[in-house]
Amino acid sequence: MAPESLRFSLPSYAKVNLGLYVTGKRKDGYHELATVFQQVGLYDTLYFDIENADRSEIDLTVSNNLLVSADENNLVYQAAQLFLHVTQKHLTLAITLEKKIPIGAGLGGGSSNAAVTLLALNNALGKPLKATDLHRLAISLGADVAFFIGGGLAAASGIGEKLRPLDSRFDFTVALLCPDLTISTRWAYSQIKLQKNRSAELNDLSDLVSRSKFTDWRENMGNDFEPVVFKKYPQLQALKNGLYESGAKYASLSGSGSTVFGIFSDRKKAEIACRNFRSPLQYYLVKPMYWGLRELESHN
Repeated sequence: MAPESLRFSLPSYAKVNLGLYVTGKRKDGYHELATVFQQVGLYDTLYFDIENADRSEIDLTVSNNLLVSADENNLVYQAAQLFLHVTQKHLTLAITLEKKIPIGAGLGGGSSNAAVTLLALNNALGKPLKATDLHRLAISLGADVAFFIGGGLAAASGIGEKLRPLDSRFDFTVALLCPDLTISTRWAYSQIKLQKNRSAELNDLSDLVSRSKFTDWRENMGNDFEPVVFKKYPQLQALKNGLYESGAKYASLSGSGSTVFGIFSDRKKAEIACRNFRSPLQYYLVKPMYWGLRELESHN
């Protein structure tokens, strides 16, 4: 049972795909993939004001980004609505989403927001749902949402919902280059030409990441969206090339873009590299993050 009223905030971290292969297409239209997600330290903030009520009401406000809707089209609203329906709770929810993660950038901001909303409400109400329940709800909201329930570093298959946490914890700096460009995920998938015999890709990819040898990553890991996206947006190919020229150990498009990221073993090199790229471009220097259900519950 939740207190009469409760007010708190939580971070909602972004992700990058260390590698990504599209391995098939299902009858329902969803694509199957093999990827490794790494949570990173760029984050939105979600503020929750929860009160017991006779009937449920959700009031969502979005700050710092006029392009993000504050209605039932927002995944935060959908996650809150789904949680209240499944748990049969009656609450007045005032939620403010303070955006910092660029949208349409392959960083999973909306999916992260949805997962954090599920985690926040479940924790505030005394954990009426188990981890398996949260995972199931997350999948129904979107393919990437399930990853953010656990966060950290994980290999994923299926549509992204079959997750295997990886234990390796790396010490590196990630340079996120975010141009003023939004890429439609639907469009990107529509351009992919499927290749046969990709079933072994996930094991190869997760084994490669777990070995933690950055020199191996450049030659043996990739993102199937790069040929498609780089052809239409050659400036993104230039960003990737520029990261390697500036000393990145590994560089890639994240998801279907538009963010290009570079992994540096030296933070100062990463800072110098980012200063060399011209506007319009936002850049962020972040570290790998490990935040999800386990970390949230460990602080209670």
